[in-house]
Amino acid sequence: MRRDGPGGAVDHGATASSPYAPVTSDSGRWDVAISVIRSMRWVPLPIFSGIGALVVVVPLLTGAQFALQDTTLTLRAGVTVAVVGAAFALDDPADDMTRALPYPRTRVLTLRAAMALVAVALSCAVQYALAPLITAPGQPLPLMGLLLEPVTLTAWTLTAAAAATGRRSEGTGGVAAVPLLVLLVLGAAFLPNRLSLFAELFTPEFPASRWRWGVLLLTCALWRVTTRDNGLPPLLQRLRGVNPGR
Repeated sequence: MRRDGPGGAVDHGATASSPYAPVTSDSGRWDVAISVIRSMRWVPLPIFSGIGALVVVVPLLTGAQFALQDTTLTLRAGVTVAVVGAAFALDDPADDMTRALPYPRTRVLTLRAAMALVAVALSCAVQYALAPLITAPGQPLPLMGLLLEPVTLTAWTLTAAAAATGRRSEGTGGVAAVPLLVLLVLGAAFLPNRLSLFAELFTPEFPASRWRWGVLLLTCALWRVTTRDNGLPPLLQRLRGVNPGR
């Protein structure tokens, strides 16, 4: 807050959390947005997205022809690897400087999450496009039925990273998000068939597993739309003794 002019008018543009006045011009908004994107941790995104795609590309280059269930397992492995990169997208090595920008914290996380979604989507698009080529002839692969899995895994990972990032000043949400992703995948893999998330294709359990993925995706979405800057919903903040208005 500062005083201007002969009358000592008060300018409320600056706040305690951000010493700069809000950006009002379109060019200023773009400059801030680019700064936010450039300061994110970029390296894991292309590395893990590329490795995820290679999980499908390598069998294609070797001329492998998988049975339907083997192709499904290969896709799920490749998708999981690609999603690992998204866990680090919300990390910010320059977190203290980013918090001083005239940009809402939720918008910062949204921009970086969008970059992660683009990288994971490109990797999954390559994998899904090549999957029929490594599947033995006469075995149709219902790719649309599997699409819910990478979407939910990415949402789960970004939600975990956002929750951890909001509570760590150094912005190391990936350290917490990756173990949670591994825990979800391993837990889903070892569940009994009637509760499985990774159900086999064309089995009675497969349609029910899509509903379970949908519930998990909805839970992640609800968590994100109800969270504050510290990464926790108001109810959990009250249980932890934190003022939700902070």
